[in-house]
Amino acid sequence: MKKSLIAIFKRHRKVITYVFFGGISALIEFLIFLIADVFLCIYLAAFLSFCCGLIASFLFNKLVVFRSRTKGCLDFSNEAARFVILGAINSQISSFMTLGLAEAMPGIIAKIITMVAIAVWNYIIMNRLIFRRQVHN
Repeated sequence: MKKSLIAIFKRHRKVITYVFFGGISALIEFLIFLIADVFLCIYLAAFLSFCCGLIASFLFNKLVVFRSRTKGCLDFSNEAARFVILGAINSQISSFMTLGLAEAMPGIIAKIITMVAIAVWNYIIMNRLIFRRQVHN
């Protein structure tokens, strides 16, 4: 049994660690949203919490999930720029999606639904465009 669990982890390491560290990033985002929602309008609370989750996500994904090892400032800058662009797009999608869903349901439920949708989208984009393995000849 132990060997089969290790084999499963090795085979699906990237997805498993993405889900695990995504959960930690989501928890950071969600807790900040809960706190900020008390003091700010829902749009600003969603935006602020998203930014904090974005920073945590970048660090976890770069260092642990995708194990991206950039060579020099230019590679790092390109990777960071792609991540920030994705974050800017996601920020707007997340904020407006949360705001729109909050018209029909409690803000907390709207935020959870939004975070799940963004997580799936992010894995696809990060795996294919942001932290892709560079082929150097």
